[in-house]
Amino acid sequence: MKIIDLLNKIANGEDKPKKIKYDNRIWTYDICNKDYNEMECGFYGLFTNYFDEAINECLNDEVEILEEEKKIPEKLNKQHFHNRQRQLANKINEIIDYLKNKGE
Repeated sequence: MKIIDLLNKIANGEDKPKKIKYDNRIWTYDICNKDYNEMECGFYGLFTNYFDEAINECLNDEVEILEEEKKIPEKLNKQHFHNRQRQLANKINEIIDYLKNKGE
């Protein structure tokens, strides 16, 4: 995603990434300031401090969106399911077991 696209998402109130990587630094979105803060510096804002007046030169730069780690859900309790639903629950539970074993 480009910096200009990120700015448009913020301006339009759209969902924006919670965490990005730009210039080998990790930045997290701060709802109050409507800016990305660098993890190590706290209130060092990407748009308010880092770019300062040189933002026009950076609008087409790419940022990497960092996804949050997904948690594997708990197994389904099958006692309230009927035949077909129980079969699907068994298969879902097999997938959950596979994912948990793969992550170890």
